Amino acid sequence: MIARISLITLLLAFCQVASAGQSLTLTAHSYELEANQFSLPEKAGRSVFIQPCNNCPGKRHTMAKETSFWVGDESVSMEEMRLAIQENPKGLLVVSYLIENGNLASLRLIRREPSSEDKSRDNRPQRYPRGNNSHGASN
Repeated sequence: MIARISLITLLLAFCQVASAGQSLTLTAHSYELEANQFSLPEKAGRSVFIQPCNNCPGKRHTMAKETSFWVGDESVSMEEMRLAIQENPKGLLVVSYLIENGNLASLRLIRREPSSEDKSRDNRPQRYPRGNNSHGASN
């Protein structure tokens, strides 16, 4: 038991010494949104306003020429991204922007397949409103 504690203490000390000479700098932040919550600008140089939640303050970000677009792991053009968002409005869209200037760094659409619960809801028979019974009740 004492050997384990000594080993853990030694590893922690080593990690602190190893990381003391290096500093990490955060250069970008990301939002996770449903694709239908995002409106892709028409062209580079235009900005978008993103409000990640109802009570969150929104931020304006500019789409730069360097902004990259991804559908899954595939790099796509801006027009292909626009079509992918339209085809998959419930997909998860990860919008990354640079902290330094607020420019959009990348947009990545992660496709979401409808769950089996969603599919079963779509296949349920339509319910009739009250007073409009389908069984032909007689009076």
